[in-house]
Amino acid sequence: MRNNQRVGINGEISTGNYLFEESNYNFDGTYEKQMIDLARPFLLFEHTDGLNYIFVGANRFDNLNKLLHINTDKFEVNIEEGVDLGFVMPKTNSTILGNNRYDEFHVAGFGLSAIAGLSLTFFKHFYIKTDFKIGYINMSDIRITENKTEKAKQHFTFAETSYTFGYRFYIFK
Repeated sequence: MRNNQRVGINGEISTGNYLFEESNYNFDGTYEKQMIDLARPFLLFEHTDGLNYIFVGANRFDNLNKLLHINTDKFEVNIEEGVDLGFVMPKTNSTILGNNRYDEFHVAGFGLSAIAGLSLTFFKHFYIKTDFKIGYINMSDIRITENKTEKAKQHFTFAETSYTFGYRFYIFK
């Protein structure tokens, strides 16, 4: 969702008049495929401190040197595959229909993702790695007011690419 966008609305609103930033507003009515602006007097909704996808994952690393006929210990090619599963704990900043601002951290749902990557290791310790991750986030319990029964739902897919330069060392051999 983007604040200040124009969207279609269906349903019924029955909150009466309310004061927002020294102006009176009233959105009461029955809406059927009507357009409305998602502006602050009606709704502000954003995850201010990030989505906070907290996950655990299992990854597998496979050395491709034999397959690629690389016969040196000074250079290594690895592929990585993995899956992640976790929960989502955003700090959602919202004001809706004149209610007080709400912005507390809350476990709102779950996420899962899959990862594939390629890494090149030089001299057994220095590496360059690229990963591609694709995932799904489902937040079915986003708190929007102080009242625990008033919630929003949101779900989406995502894709990300990361690049890492690093130094590998072994704690146990």
